Amino acid sequence: ICYGIDSLATPGTASASGTHASYNVNGPKDGLGYTWGTCPPSSSCSVWAESFAASLAWWKVDLGSVKTINRIKVAAFTTASNVYYNVQISTDDSSWTTLGSTVTEDWVTFDFTPAPARYVRIQETSHAAGSNNYIYIREVEVYEAIACNWTSGKLSNALSFDGTDDYVRGVVDNSTSLNIN
Repeated sequence: ICYGIDSLATPGTASASGTHASYNVNGPKDGLGYTWGTCPPSSSCSVWAESFAASLAWWKVDLGSVKTINRIKVAAFTTASNVYYNVQISTDDSSWTTLGSTVTEDWVTFDFTPAPARYVRIQETSHAAGSNNYIYIREVEVYEAIACNWTSGKLSNALSFDGTDDYVRGVVDNSTSLNIN
């Protein structure tokens, strides 16, 4: 599976079902990865949090036009023990296709068959037991599907690939091998 190197979410337009006053709806698409930024104030916060813990919240990004994508990475967590959400895509912002779901906190990667999408949504599906269990999304990355054209060759004296695997092999020192996916 091949995918682009830059997240399509970064220049997109973010929106949500609601945003807690101390957090930033644009935080998850800022390209800063797992960082918090400074919360509050919300303007420098790199995290989105739902506005009301009792509702099932969503966060989405509009990519601006329909793209063919095949990878979405999400860094999310909650104040409880598990975060519950689906990753969904749409071309029209009304009919949604669920690509996967998780209860795992931290980074989760969703790889899938290339599909058209203009909108990517993180839809909370359940709350963990207890009160004030907010979902927090630190980062969402969306990757465009690209053609894989591996051939045999050498990228430099230290890096080579043989066309049969989906990684580049490099030599870190004279004895250690490194695979770059």
